[in-house]
Amino acid sequence: MHGLADKWTGIVEELGYTDDGGLTELDEWYEPGSIDFRPLGERLFTEAAEQHRPGTAMDTNGG
Repeated sequence: MHGLADKWTGIVEELGYTDDGGLTELDEWYEPGSIDFRPLGERLFTEAAEQHRPGTAMDTNGG
């Protein structure tokens, strides 16, 4: 599991996201609409979920 945390920390950094603060002060540093999370969502889907969808090479149930 530690390896996955390192992998995704690297991916987040590669995509240019930064840690600008914690949740307790979110209202002080986060500007709604200032961050586009779509690239991260697409990467997460591609690397972690897509292979488990029906109709992919991993689909062994015929459908």
